[in-house]
Amino acid sequence: MVYKWLNNSLNKLFPYFCALCGEPAQAHIAICKECHNKLKYIDNKCTQCAIPLTGTAKNSICGQCIMHAPHFDQSTSLFTYNTPARQLISRLKFHKKLSLAHLFGTLLAQFIEQQNRENLPDCIAPRPCSPVTQATAR
Repeated sequence: MVYKWLNNSLNKLFPYFCALCGEPAQAHIAICKECHNKLKYIDNKCTQCAIPLTGTAKNSICGQCIMHAPHFDQSTSLFTYNTPARQLISRLKFHKKLSLAHLFGTLLAQFIEQQNRENLPDCIAPRPCSPVTQATAR
């Protein structure tokens, strides 16, 4: 109870603002509802490499993973790498906006909570950028 009161007081004194538009954000994460709704979650993806799939059975394995199986069994990705997710990732990785790590962590935790409890991840690791992505993002 004290924690909740203290947290609410801190949110009123130091409110969150959206990392994309600057408007007041949702409590505990740095994005407003309108910008959150613009994020394009991936509905159907390869269960091994997590690339978006079209025209295939939901959550199947892509041709690339069938031909050259990766060294892991499963991965996931929340969003397509388009605006606004691309902007948020770039600001986190290349512009030292570390508050966005909390945003991505919260969204990932919410996603994992919605999944089957028997299939929890063994580890969570960021996907490194390719040298081309690093050069163009700066």
